[in-house]
Amino acid sequence: MVTLKPITILDDNMRECIDLEVTEEQQNYVAHNAESLGEAYALNKKDGVNKAAAYSIHHDGEMVGFIMYGYFEAEFDDDYPENHYYFWRFMLDVKHQNKGYGRQAMGLLLDEIKQKPYGHAEYAYTSYEPKNVVAKKLYESFGFIETGKIAGGELVSRLKI
Repeated sequence: MVTLKPITILDDNMRECIDLEVTEEQQNYVAHNAESLGEAYALNKKDGVNKAAAYSIHHDGEMVGFIMYGYFEAEFDDDYPENHYYFWRFMLDVKHQNKGYGRQAMGLLLDEIKQKPYGHAEYAYTSYEPKNVVAKKLYESFGFIETGKIAGGELVSRLKI
């Protein structure tokens, strides 16, 4: 069974999360977990509504991946005219890929986002490298639709929540 556990830069299992690895090719698709945790910590230390929620992904108690989303006010980023959730980071350790854990984790995270825990928003967004066909297929299977926008060289997709 897949579960999500909140993780912060001060958690005891932070080192374990940082040590998770993707394939060499995937290193071009996702930031390192240490960078992601640092960004979440920095965003959450600021005053205001914008927040990040970072989770370690576990299967039967073993850490197998990392996933993170944020809530952002429209004024935070000119590319998004409304308050929104942004599915920000997602990775599975190379030893635990192709086992269905990512799909389960994504479902759990979207269930949480649909509860709008940080504030009202009509949409959740994500983005991915154009060459990352696995991510594109996964996101589309959950109902994300490409917007035609490109942010940071990545294709942007949106889901009505």
